[in-house]
Amino acid sequence: MANFVITVDEYTNLPPTVVGDGAETTAHDTDIVFTRVMFTTNTVPPYADPEFDPALNLKITSLPLSGELYDDGVQITITPHVISFADIDLNKLTYSPDGTNLTAHNTSFLFEISDTGSSTYVG
Repeated sequence: MANFVITVDEYTNLPPTVVGDGAETTAHDTDIVFTRVMFTTNTVPPYADPEFDPALNLKITSLPLSGELYDDGVQITITPHVISFADIDLNKLTYSPDGTNLTAHNTSFLFEISDTGSSTYVG
């Protein structure tokens, strides 16, 4: 009689595989209210996860050089700063442009996203 051994590996939830760049335009005196879609669907390339886990948290790793980011009305001054996508869904992440700068200009910030399965950040 022969024995056949089957080994089943431990389940490992993988982090998101893709987090792309996003962009938004606003007038010099108009705030932006960020949405989940801006960070997951409207990025190039869009957010992707091997197990199709939704995005859990957004980690802001740098601040814009012009204007301010706010989390529930409180200015974000230190990075990294983590905000849940549940709070983003409640319109708590906003950007306020520098109203004193009347010229057209670009500013940006860096971010990473974690998923609900692995909680590992990628960006």
